[in-house]
Amino acid sequence: MKKIGIATFCKANNYGAVLQAYGLSQYLKKENEVEFLDIEFNPKGKKSQEENMKKNSIFQKINGKIKKIKFEQFRKENLIISDETIHGDKDCNKIQDKYDCYIVGSDQVWNTDITNKTRAFFLDFVINKPKIAYAASYGRENINETEKKWSEEYLNSFKAISVREKQSATYLKQQLNLNVNVVCDPVFLLDKDEWINKNNLKNKNKSYILVYYMESNSTLESIISNVKKMYNCPIIAIKGGIQKLEGVKHVDGLGPKEFLNIIYNSKMVITNSFHAFAFSIIFNKKVITFEHSKWNLRISNLLELTDNNDKIIKLKDNVNENLLNEKTIKGDKASNTILPLIKESKEFLNKSIN
Repeated sequence: MKKIGIATFCKANNYGAVLQAYGLSQYLKKENEVEFLDIEFNPKGKKSQEENMKKNSIFQKINGKIKKIKFEQFRKENLIISDETIHGDKDCNKIQDKYDCYIVGSDQVWNTDITNKTRAFFLDFVINKPKIAYAASYGRENINETEKKWSEEYLNSFKAISVREKQSATYLKQQLNLNVNVVCDPVFLLDKDEWINKNNLKNKNKSYILVYYMESNSTLESIISNVKKMYNCPIIAIKGGIQKLEGVKHVDGLGPKEFLNIIYNSKMVITNSFHAFAFSIIFNKKVITFEHSKWNLRISNLLELTDNNDKIIKLKDNVNENLLNEKTIKGDKASNTILPLIKESKEFLNKSIN
């Protein structure tokens, strides 16, 4: 049994960030001791986020606090986080010999716009211990100069490197001559039954369509308008971004387990979120995906990995019932398609650690 330290975004109150961390740790805990590094950084846009919070209604502020409490409780019950907080890059030497092995990933750990140029997510402070990247991501195709420099400077010392997007793998192979694997997001390391049993998810026999959106746009409005005509069941929504979709019932203040449960009990999912799409596949749901105005790399890769790369509804599409029937993805089929990659991903992890 090895003691593994993981560098990722486990303290963000974000469903995808926390659940990917949970998935990786639960898989590794089967044969190892696992702890998350408490690395602090100042996210870009923090000030604007705080200003947006000030504009929220009292109801929104209350739901925000409820959500925060539920995330903190989930982390307390499920994630072992180091007692020692690492304040950016200056404190990292304190933990350079603490673990037998260091893993960075998953999530956009190499996106310096998010980490505010925190080098710790390139594990630069680790000197004489194995370093592994699991499903690390830059989060976009156009890698900036800092990311290029640090990738060239630090990744050569890694024992094993895997990324989540094939575009990142292509760059690292062609430009830096590195041996790189494409692996699945850590949420896929646990199967459907493990997610259900470990989180005590209950089948409530409810019939509703879930909309989880990172951005509201006219395409989504057209999808919902048509879906209402096609299916005789309620539509409920969770807002992942700032914009709010009008005319649809929203649920707020959900913790990670409730997020899982609301997908698990849905009849269908409509989303432009990577992790909502991922859990729709895991729980074998019908799902409709639609474009975001800017960020489509991650969801496009998952569509390709499940042989659904032509299924996303584009912003310019004329949305109608025929199009929706054509673009609806069957979660059970997608789940079977990604099984070989899940097997390869587990083999990569096991081999790299041992």
